[in-house]
Amino acid sequence: MTIADSLRLAVSVSNEKDKELARLIGGHIDKQAAILDSPLEPGKNQQALVGGKECDFDGMRDAELKSLLTAYKISGRGRKGLKKADRVTLLVKHNVPALTFGFLLDFYLQATHK
Repeated sequence: MTIADSLRLAVSVSNEKDKELARLIGGHIDKQAAILDSPLEPGKNQQALVGGKECDFDGMRDAELKSLLTAYKISGRGRKGLKKADRVTLLVKHNVPALTFGFLLDFYLQATHK
């Protein structure tokens, strides 16, 4: 076998591997697209987020508290002179969950590891 024949064989094998890899990647992309296109349905035993306690909001900045009040459309959120403690009281009163990273991580771990 000459060097040219060896190179042709190596290129041929490489092309076949590339085609196989392209088919596998295409299949993976199709599967992922089908998953993303399907509507997301909550699990039957999926629990709801529970309202936060005052201590859950302690580590949050005032801007984050304002964002939660706005996102949940809590009445009275735009009053002038509201202090951080007033915002926390409003959030607790309306059972808004403290959406901090630690809270969401605990919720995820409890929901997935039963």
